[in-house]
Amino acid sequence: MKKFISFMMAAFMLVISAQPISVNVYADTGDTDIGWENTDVDNGDGTYQNGNFTYRINDDGTSTVTAYSGSDTDLIIPGSFNGHIVTAIGAKAFRDKPTLVTVTVPLTVKTLEDYNFEACENLTEVRGIDNVEIIGNSCFNYSKKLSYIPKLTNLVTIEEYAFDSCICLKEFFIAKTVKNFSPHTFIESSVTFTMDEENPYYTMIDDVIYNKAVDNLIRGSLSITECSIPDKVNTIGQYAFWYCSKLQKLYGGKNVKTVKRDAFVFCYNLESIADLSSLEEIQGDAFLLSVTTEVDLLRTVKTLKREAFFRCRMKKLIVHDNISVIPIRCFERCDRLEHVILDDGVKVISDGAFENCNNLKRVELPDTLERIESAAFACDLQEIYIPASVTAIERNAVGYTVSEGWHYHLNPDFKIYGHSGTAAEEYAKSNNIAFYDVDSLFDLHSLGASLRLTTAGMRFGFEINAEDSIPDDAEIGFLYCYGNNSEDMTLEQAGENGVIKKAAVNKVVNNGSNVFNLIFINMPEDAYTSDVTVRAYVMYRGLEYYSSQVTRNARQVALMMCEDKTNDEQLIRKVKEIYSV
Repeated sequence: MKKFISFMMAAFMLVISAQPISVNVYADTGDTDIGWENTDVDNGDGTYQNGNFTYRINDDGTSTVTAYSGSDTDLIIPGSFNGHIVTAIGAKAFRDKPTLVTVTVPLTVKTLEDYNFEACENLTEVRGIDNVEIIGNSCFNYSKKLSYIPKLTNLVTIEEYAFDSCICLKEFFIAKTVKNFSPHTFIESSVTFTMDEENPYYTMIDDVIYNKAVDNLIRGSLSITECSIPDKVNTIGQYAFWYCSKLQKLYGGKNVKTVKRDAFVFCYNLESIADLSSLEEIQGDAFLLSVTTEVDLLRTVKTLKREAFFRCRMKKLIVHDNISVIPIRCFERCDRLEHVILDDGVKVISDGAFENCNNLKRVELPDTLERIESAAFACDLQEIYIPASVTAIERNAVGYTVSEGWHYHLNPDFKIYGHSGTAAEEYAKSNNIAFYDVDSLFDLHSLGASLRLTTAGMRFGFEINAEDSIPDDAEIGFLYCYGNNSEDMTLEQAGENGVIKKAAVNKVVNNGSNVFNLIFINMPEDAYTSDVTVRAYVMYRGLEYYSSQVTRNARQVALMMCEDKTNDEQLIRKVKEIYSV
């Protein structure tokens, strides 16, 4: 009987399932409609609580996870909440969760909003984001152990700082769907990019991303050590080589006109930018903390923006006549900079242009310079020559150092070299700075000629009396020619008409006087009667100072020594023996 009843029930169910079913859910009149009741806790702010998860319901009926309060190590995010499929992870949803090691995201998620996995210091792997289309600003910022994410084959947009400081992430795939790629996405890492060749917006050449036309350099892989820039490129974009700290050499780029803001920031080992031979515009912070040797600003540069070389690491700077204004704080805190040369054409050095360049030893200013603005050279520079063309020197412009809190302190040992009656002298007096008039700075005297007995020859001696110690950047030497020269020799004549220039190597300081000798050695006997004409010179800041000329020959000097009764007989015998007098 039981078996019969079971058989009849099964047959009945089959008949029912095979027939059309008509069910009246609501009565025609008089009833109240009741929808599905959400069993999660309503937070009263448009969000709902489901265990450790907070979510909101989107306009299309899907849901976005907005917060997580748990402490799981390996977290699996639910695929839906009360029938509302999860399609997004909201801003800051999992921010600063130190317990997270792995996270599995529903494959239905298409958007990772701003900051949602920021500073998850132990997060190593994120799974399930294969279908994500948007990665928001700073999404994985400072998740320093993150080493794996899948290939995001549907990705369209990736915002700036998305993977900032993800130092363990070594590779990132740019799908053919990627349309909006922020070059500021990766900072302080060693990411190498790979790309789907079918991407219609970008192309990749030797680990560097360009636009499809290859006229705009977008982003270099952070692992590159050198870059050869194609001839088509006219712009190096903002953040193009940001934190490419291994980059040492640039090649090519002969048609690059513009280097945008922050393009080479933190390229600590970049040696030179000389190959950018058509460069016209350098934007702010373009070379912050980069370029290690010399910056010779090309004559093609027309626009130089403020802070363009802020904290740059070069040792020498040359600015040519194409730049009339050194912008505000353009070279501030270049703490390795030792030598600055500004050619004719520069008229203004703006506020703080070389502030805190505390290794600066030598500055060469042009005769076209008109104004030095506030704190332009507020650094440990010990001396400066200011040309007469300068008519305005603003507060703390030179002779001051700056400490924390922007407090300026007078350097008691600072020296200004300039011309009497100029703005340089007025500034020096009003700031209690030592001033030296270059028009009377050096007084050169001839000490005559004497013989050298150890190796047959002649010594021409000169003395330089200076108002103070001779500046380090003063050039000191001799001009000479063989024969009796009746015309005064000048530096402009060196190399012509037998005039020879020789730098002074050694000096002796005696009672404030600096003595220099030019010595001719190993003279053959047939040269004893040949005249030599010599004078000393000092060249400083474009000004030239000369001694009188002295003409002597060895036998003439020998005769004078023999006739000098103050010389002992042994010396005279030696002179006669060597010089045959």
